[in-house]
Amino acid sequence: MRSKKSNNNSYIFALFLSVIVSDQITKFLALNNLPYGEELSITSKFNLYLIFNTGAAFSMMSDGLLWQKIILIFVPVLVVVFFFYTTYFSIQKQTYFKLGICLIAGGALGNLIDRILYGYVIDFIDLYVSNYHWPTFNIADSSITIGAGIIIYHEIKSTFASEVVKDG
Repeated sequence: MRSKKSNNNSYIFALFLSVIVSDQITKFLALNNLPYGEELSITSKFNLYLIFNTGAAFSMMSDGLLWQKIILIFVPVLVVVFFFYTTYFSIQKQTYFKLGICLIAGGALGNLIDRILYGYVIDFIDLYVSNYHWPTFNIADSSITIGAGIIIYHEIKSTFASEVVKDG
């Protein structure tokens, strides 16, 4: 009989793989069906817009310097190693933490695959929030953002809960 921890880890790993697969499939479709640099309007707030990002989030570190390229490859590898450690070897971590790290690691690996294959990350989702134009991104970027949001939310929530208990 499988333990609850083992079963939970299987779901976490399945999510990790689904982030990578969905990211790579959508990038493949964008790369093969969207003209580079031309906006395809879906709605007034949502476009498909194929660009190549040689930097990190929001094109930071896109100068092409060697140390930047090393960091853009080394950091995702560390994140993936940390994901496997927390998922399979750490008994201390809460499920929300494993879920957040899973999403971050899946997104990091999805973008790392692009960097290794092409030398850049394929971005194609282009949104407007109110009148603000959000930088173009992809499924991996979304996964990283959602994963970080889950961890931050729960850490803040548990910090406030422990403060209430102390002050209580």
